Amino acid sequence: MDGYRFTMEKRVRYSETDAVGIANNLSFFRYFEIGRTEYWRSMDAILPEIERKTLGIVMVHQECDYRLPAYPDELLEVGVRTASVGETSIVTEYRLHRKETNEVIAEGNTVHVTMDAQTRKPVPVPDPIREKLSRFENKSF
Repeated sequence: MDGYRFTMEKRVRYSETDAVGIANNLSFFRYFEIGRTEYWRSMDAILPEIERKTLGIVMVHQECDYRLPAYPDELLEVGVRTASVGETSIVTEYRLHRKETNEVIAEGNTVHVTMDAQTRKPVPVPDPIREKLSRFENKSF
């Protein structure tokens, strides 16, 4: 998938569909989340600060542009990339497409903010996270 260094496959389950037989709109956000989790896992980007519960990364915004429906048992490919890293925020972009035809069915993004887990106040994105994202995406953040 052009412009996405990380992709993964996700099959649409029947339980993710609605009364008209297509993937429910909320399912697309789940696909983004599954992709994002595997994206971070692929970089081994979990930090001791997160594991010790001193750093939090919280979602403050999400959006999705729906292009085409997704059907039960259809194999999708989820592309994930970091678009930008600010002082306290990380913007992640997503693209879903049909594995068989390569048609784009949805695109979206999320914004996450790093925060002190005790005070719940924004803190700078830790350098180790910024460095891992820069190395993985092959661009400077």
